[in-house]
Amino acid sequence: MTPLLVQKGAPVAVYDHDFSYLAQGKAIPHGILDLKRNQGYLTMGNSHETADFVVENLRWWWDQYGIHDYPHATSILILCDSGGANGHRHYRFRKLLQDWARDIGIAIVVAHYPPYCSKYNPIERKLFCHVHRTIKNTILTSLEQIKERFLQTKTKQGLKVCVRTLDKSFPLEQPSHKHMIDPQSISHHPELPKFSYRIFP
Repeated sequence: MTPLLVQKGAPVAVYDHDFSYLAQGKAIPHGILDLKRNQGYLTMGNSHETADFVVENLRWWWDQYGIHDYPHATSILILCDSGGANGHRHYRFRKLLQDWARDIGIAIVVAHYPPYCSKYNPIERKLFCHVHRTIKNTILTSLEQIKERFLQTKTKQGLKVCVRTLDKSFPLEQPSHKHMIDPQSISHHPELPKFSYRIFP
């Protein structure tokens, strides 16, 4: 069980809502959960949550961990929400996944949870809930402090968390068009074609 972390010393006055104009920085989290190894991988960025940011984190996980943990893998399964930077309608996200699949020579299978179903994503109850408990009642002041807190996330089931900070700019305005997708390298599932597809190298 993750220990409860609280602010020590005298009470500190804080706002009950986040106001960006009062912030000294920005923390953009992205998480990856390896269900088989019960291992979480968290990236704390300081720019924007974009498709480029998400796929860069997937590449980092594969290059640093995945390729060593699964040297004989023939495909990678990604479970993700249907909205946001990795949404099922996001053409740039698919384009970047196609580029990644070609670079590593492995098929990528993507399954998006339909709207309002993200609570069924294992990462919500097996990683994020424990990470949130780790920082409960803590005033977050820097990426390094957040990293230190996140690294303390553990469970009785053996969950371990690897955390990195990423100081890189990810512009919001990037091209995202249907013609960016190579139709020959993507196969949609017959039952849920919008939410499930396989990308070939």
